[in-house]
Amino acid sequence: MSDAVIQLRGVSKRFATRRAETLALDDVSFEVQRGDVFGLLGANGAGKTTAMRCILGLTHISGGSLQVLGRERPSRHELFARTAYLPEEPQLFIGATGREHLAYFGRLSAVDGVRLPARIDETLTLVELGDAADRRIGTYSKGMKQRLGIAAAILAEPEIIFLDEPTRGLDPLGRKRVRDLLAKLAAGGATLFINSHLLGEVERLCNRVGILDNGRVRAAGKLADLLGENSLLAVRFALPGEPGQELAGAERADGGLWKTTVPDTAALAALSEKIAAAGGRVVSAQAERIALEDYFIRAIGREEQA
Repeated sequence: MSDAVIQLRGVSKRFATRRAETLALDDVSFEVQRGDVFGLLGANGAGKTTAMRCILGLTHISGGSLQVLGRERPSRHELFARTAYLPEEPQLFIGATGREHLAYFGRLSAVDGVRLPARIDETLTLVELGDAADRRIGTYSKGMKQRLGIAAAILAEPEIIFLDEPTRGLDPLGRKRVRDLLAKLAAGGATLFINSHLLGEVERLCNRVGILDNGRVRAAGKLADLLGENSLLAVRFALPGEPGQELAGAERADGGLWKTTVPDTAALAALSEKIAAAGGRVVSAQAERIALEDYFIRAIGREEQA
């Protein structure tokens, strides 16, 4: 039995203007299972925000089927009660304190009034803002503001948390703290839906991804399966001298060796012949999982732009 909390099947979305019609989503299909950390990847304009807005009921789909939390096109009231959304730039009351900001959002989210103070303290501790709870938000760093935005999103303990570029614009320490926080939420059973084009962050966080390009899904599934099916062979070899044109792209490795990668055993056999012809020998060949960035470029067919 499927435990999918989000399912898109052949979803399309058209925007009509007086002059033309734009197909923003074209036959889009993917699913998110309960407890997943799902990353929807794509360049700017790929359709990520449109897809998220359709899932959240903020815009109607033009075709196909869309289910969220087991319902076909649930009402906005139900979605807002059971999900939360964090935009790329959270809107914060910079003159308020962090605690006051969460109290306001808690009342908006109908968190039980008796329980609200304790829930605010729990959430501030979780996002590591307990010591700054009574400081004005205007004094917070960008990373602290982002964590406060996440705190507001999770205050009512939603079943699905939607995040749009949650680590964009943060310094390395800020990205790590937000990433660690999202990992904690996932470990606690939350389902996270992340829009991003920061592939390194997604590779660290997500267990399932979908890749959008010009409104179409180019790949979707478990990250380990997608990258595992596209492994490379890392080859280390010895050579008397510098690689010639036939071995272009090889790089220096430890121990006076050279290294390169090939996609499969057929390519390894061809490479071995070239190395032998140059007076060298293959020392080792090991399977190496392809990086998400390389997989992404292959999936959208933009090698020539990379």
